[in-house]
Amino acid sequence: MTLSYRVSKDIDGTIKATLDLGGPFPIEAVLLKTPSGRRTACLSTQLGCALGCRFCKTGTLGWVRNLSAEEILSQYEVLAREEGPAPNIVFMGMGEPLANLAEVQTAIRLLLRRKEAAPALRHITVSTAGIVPAIYQLAEEGPAVYLTLSVFSVKEEVRRSLMPGVSSFSLVETKEALLYYRTRTRKRPTLAVVLIRGLNDTLEDALLLVDYAKDIKPLVNLIPYNPVPGLPYEPAEDETIQLFYRILTTAKIPTVRRFPRGRGVYGACGQLGSLPD
Repeated sequence: MTLSYRVSKDIDGTIKATLDLGGPFPIEAVLLKTPSGRRTACLSTQLGCALGCRFCKTGTLGWVRNLSAEEILSQYEVLAREEGPAPNIVFMGMGEPLANLAEVQTAIRLLLRRKEAAPALRHITVSTAGIVPAIYQLAEEGPAVYLTLSVFSVKEEVRRSLMPGVSSFSLVETKEALLYYRTRTRKRPTLAVVLIRGLNDTLEDALLLVDYAKDIKPLVNLIPYNPVPGLPYEPAEDETIQLFYRILTTAKIPTVRRFPRGRGVYGACGQLGSLPD
């Protein structure tokens, strides 16, 4: 496949690759680098997204089509040309991975068979907004990757309002699917919670999150919202995020505070598909 692409580099070390695969807008993939040197390739699985999450730029673009396994793999290869093969891979870019499950499964298997510096299965994570039937399907069919649920809020009415594409699956059903996935794969799931000021950042939200998580025994990632041009949302205050962290860890729920990376090139979580950098 002959690719047309360009690369943008943020001051924090993040690299964003913008690939023209034919369509009304390009596909974006991101290489995230931490100060400790950990490198993670974040790959897209769809051109656009049908779920319409209100706080996500990709969700405002609409859905055009699924990407093929070859197109998904090409993003990894482009990033590898810039910095070498990344040992960690997350399917958390543009699109809903579990809405394109067959191609994502094929892409993972191709990555695992890569001749040069193939990633290990234990270093691959697939994210979902909560496509319940596909969670069960992935549990049955594999590969047994780590699974991250973007949960946003455990208040049903808030989640349905802000994440309409998964509103047909209740939080109870989603929890049951995560529990099944953990039992079947022996992989601890992750709950990714993007904290937005005034929407899901109250003390009540934190306590409800503890209650939701305690049976799942997940890892919780607390992520400050990354502002998107044209969307009216702001990140929760740093003190609020720290309060969530204290409440969760006091409840003995493993929790990690994630810090923004890639904002300077619109490469952070929720920003893909934003204005050109």
